[in-house]
Amino acid sequence: MNHYNSVLIYTSRAISLTEALGVFTSTAGGIKYKREYTTIEIPFTFNDNKFASVIWYYKKRGSSGSLITIYDVNPQGESIPVDSNQFTGRIEFKGDFANTNRDATLAIKDFMKQDEGNFTCEVRGPKIRRQTVTIRVTDPPEIDRSVKTEQVGCLGRLISITCEASGDPEPDVNLIGPDGIGLPIKGFVLKEFGTYRCEAFSRLGNDSRNITVSQATGISLISCNICSYIVAIYIHHYIN
Repeated sequence: MNHYNSVLIYTSRAISLTEALGVFTSTAGGIKYKREYTTIEIPFTFNDNKFASVIWYYKKRGSSGSLITIYDVNPQGESIPVDSNQFTGRIEFKGDFANTNRDATLAIKDFMKQDEGNFTCEVRGPKIRRQTVTIRVTDPPEIDRSVKTEQVGCLGRLISITCEASGDPEPDVNLIGPDGIGLPIKGFVLKEFGTYRCEAFSRLGNDSRNITVSQATGISLISCNICSYIVAIYIHHYIN
């Protein structure tokens, strides 16, 4: 019999291996998140006292290939050599076969986006039992670092405020003006100075950043004034 648990691992971007903290632990059939580049524990328990071996298989997400054996252990808890694979050197057997409820939990260090896929635990004995866990690495929305927190502009002139974000799944992005009204991200006519807010959201969460838009100064202000002067002259001649 096969059992399937769909699991999502939420990660934080820009986390290096040395900065990673915490361990993924099982709760009610799911795996709580910490971040990418950390250790995950995939739980599996069974009560067969006549089993011959426990084998963990892996199938990469989106792959049409066959299962890859990543760990094989006998009833004494001794590992049986398997072919080299992407998890070689990163797997640790955390289980314990001494108790009636035998534990075949497997830990994988430095879990990354490219490790996504199905992990199947198979107990070989009088009956073969399997459980498959699908693990995905996803990212909550994050406002891009290219989004500036301060910007200058001229009233009545077009302005473009960068408002971009990344995430998996791809987040929705909105630009909100000081009056709470949504604005076109590609550009709009500046009607007031103040705090504009770049927002990004998906089913995994949200992120935002404030952008303060103030009066242009120096050369930028001169440019604004020249433009306004030219527009005024044009309007004057047009009316007359």
